[in-house]
Amino acid sequence: MFNDLIDLMGVQSKNIEHYKKYPIVLIFFMMLLLEVPFTFLAVVLETIADEQMRIFRRSNNIGLTMQKGLWAYSRHPNYLGEILFWWGLYFMTLSLEPDLWYLFVCPLVMNLMFSLITCQMMDNRSLEKRPDYQEYMNSTRQLIIWKSVKKGE
Repeated sequence: MFNDLIDLMGVQSKNIEHYKKYPIVLIFFMMLLLEVPFTFLAVVLETIADEQMRIFRRSNNIGLTMQKGLWAYSRHPNYLGEILFWWGLYFMTLSLEPDLWYLFVCPLVMNLMFSLITCQMMDNRSLEKRPDYQEYMNSTRQLIIWKSVKKGE
């Protein structure tokens, strides 16, 4: 079975002995096959969210809150895409070099920066500029894309 997996992945014959000696490397390689699409989808998420916001702003919606598309489920879907992108890079790095496990600090700092500082700053700015933003905040999650929630119910 192990040789079948190696053949399925198209590993060059000179590397087969390495994978037989260190099967954990094969596991990390297989994880990489999952992490590349994850990271790509994070970029797609951020791009779609940014494009939806660009279209909304072009429509001269001054003083209104964007509540369509991904923005109906998350107040900051573009930041979520950015956070997921950094976690994807970390997991890809971990797949290639497990000894670099301690680099989890990098995406963790990005995650904390966005969720605790940047999102809060943008929310405060939007509260000052948009009269409907408080209601939007009460019914829409900050980052996670999920169905709307009514706080207090």
